[in-house]
Amino acid sequence: MNVWPLPKISFRALNTIDESRPTALITDAAAWESVGKAVKNLPLVIQAEPTRDDYDFVEYLATNLPKPVQVVYAVGDGLVIDIAKVVASINSKPLIIVTTAISSDAAFSPTATVRENDKPSNEDTGPAAEVVIDMDLIKSAAAGVRAAGIVDVLSIVTGLMDWGYAAQKNKTTPETKLSPWAMGVAAGLAAQALKSAVALGKGDPDALRLLIDLLCMTIQMDNQLGHRRASQGLEHAFAMSVKADPSIPHAEKVGPGILLASAFYAKDTASMRTALEAAGVKLDSLKPEDIRAAANALPDYVKQNDVPYSLANDLNASSPETQLALDKSTLNAAK
Repeated sequence: MNVWPLPKISFRALNTIDESRPTALITDAAAWESVGKAVKNLPLVIQAEPTRDDYDFVEYLATNLPKPVQVVYAVGDGLVIDIAKVVASINSKPLIIVTTAISSDAAFSPTATVRENDKPSNEDTGPAAEVVIDMDLIKSAAAGVRAAGIVDVLSIVTGLMDWGYAAQKNKTTPETKLSPWAMGVAAGLAAQALKSAVALGKGDPDALRLLIDLLCMTIQMDNQLGHRRASQGLEHAFAMSVKADPSIPHAEKVGPGILLASAFYAKDTASMRTALEAAGVKLDSLKPEDIRAAANALPDYVKQNDVPYSLANDLNASSPETQLALDKSTLNAAK
């Protein structure tokens, strides 16, 4: 088993970037419009602003990378980071990520999510060479995305429920057997995220820095374990499976997934919903009918896609208990 490290993380102003290597830039129009003038010394060979994440398209970008390129830069968030990871990995080029919001753990993880045969696929890419974080830029991001990455820490709460459930059912593998030390560490990270939710929603600089630390600690814990059972569960499976507008961000699917998973385990959802909303996570982006369809299809989805065992494997989608849990998740209040 290989244990991936975290990328080098540099807290500095964008105007300190002084790149001399021929560069491929992967970004989106909005991100580059807001930060491009600050990144003055970037010797571009090619610039791409992709709007698709299907693997064939990403592979096309990778195989057509101009030969002079020596480094790949990702400027932006979400899809931009995932695509840049794959392009850099296929070409064995270093990747520098300039993130514009802390909306997920993607900048710090050694994997990327793309779509293959219309299904999400996790690709091992290794970590970026460096993540550049300009805290002034992060503080100025829109409230709905600025700290939305809290979902990837709070998903620990439901991830641990799933891991424990799998252990009780003797459904863990030798590689994913229950680890008391990891469960203790993970629970502490989630507790800190809950405490910081209100401050994150206000854009408090110390809270934003804390969120970055919590995300990095979560990723490093997962790297040490060699799997993500301590931090991800059926809430991420729901987010991957829901049929929705592809422009809806990661956090706005994982957040509802956390509420749904909590309801399936008959846990209180009100306090978790309050924390997510306080941090700025939008919980009403998904259509109620899409939420219900994904919840009903979840048992089949996890089995067909070899998702690690959880309560979702044993759900009866048509049972009154399942429908009651969906109602108790409070997601039916979404518009």
